Amino acid sequence: MKKQLLIFDEIKYQLKKGKGLCLTFLLCVIVGIILGVIIAFSTGDYVNLLNSNSKVLFEMINGTVEGSKLFWSKLISMIVPLLLIFVLNLNFYVGLVSFLFITYQSALFVMTFMAIISVFGVSGVFSAILIFLPLNVCFLFTLVMFSCVCLIRSQNADKAKIFNFGLSDSWFLTSICVCVCACVLICIIGVYIYPLFLKNSMFLIF
Repeated sequence: MKKQLLIFDEIKYQLKKGKGLCLTFLLCVIVGIILGVIIAFSTGDYVNLLNSNSKVLFEMINGTVEGSKLFWSKLISMIVPLLLIFVLNLNFYVGLVSFLFITYQSALFVMTFMAIISVFGVSGVFSAILIFLPLNVCFLFTLVMFSCVCLIRSQNADKAKIFNFGLSDSWFLTSICVCVCACVLICIIGVYIYPLFLKNSMFLIF
């Protein structure tokens, strides 16, 4: 238990040391949200984001799609961005692209949110607020934290002039595991727990 507390203390220390990077990621989220709103109000093409993959959660709630299939599909779609960020941050300067990636993800998040409302109308508002918003806010937060951890690690490696510096550090591995577990938890809640409580809700899409 004491060792675990020390690891989390180290994580907090590293995040505090890389506070500038973390604040920059938060700024990227804000910029992405603003861009998403601007794009959504300036063009109607954003509704195309709501393809069959985006609608599958509503089908799950209505019992028209297999839960395990949806779970693995959503989990893979969440793990892939994490892998991309991890690979980018094997080099500190290449890892700076993560800022653009987070900005893009934030804009995409806003446009998809507005697409749900636009396509499904009033019931879409409830579905977007009750289902899409909380799950994707949690994922976006996980993505930002993962990016912060990876970029802080690559910055430390750049300063030490050692390519694999910190990759085996307990604070880094623990942070990676926490983010992956967060993705698994988000998928479990979205695929199994939400449908259980909302199956007979008036907010469903029929």
